[in-house]
Amino acid sequence: MPRKARSTSFEGEMDLALLPTISRCWCRLGQERKVETPGRNEKRYGAGAANWMTGELVCAISDHKENTLFRDVPNQLLERHPVVDGGASAEDMCCP
Repeated sequence: MPRKARSTSFEGEMDLALLPTISRCWCRLGQERKVETPGRNEKRYGAGAANWMTGELVCAISDHKENTLFRDVPNQLLERHPVVDGGASAEDMCCP
């Protein structure tokens, strides 16, 4: 039987782009500056959680920013820590 312990994790998300975002570029009024970029921009999206006490890291990466990406991280945590304090199922406290 799994022991009853508390686990606290910090969760976050990120967007990874192959090419940098060009947000501001100085040019004279009425003129447009062209900036050449090498190839096509490819994006990846990630979500992860870190246990602040143990340093344990759980992450997921996807080609699309979908809710399945963000549900995958809590589900991985549930697999590693199936019981929370008080004996309640962790699934009752998280995403389906």
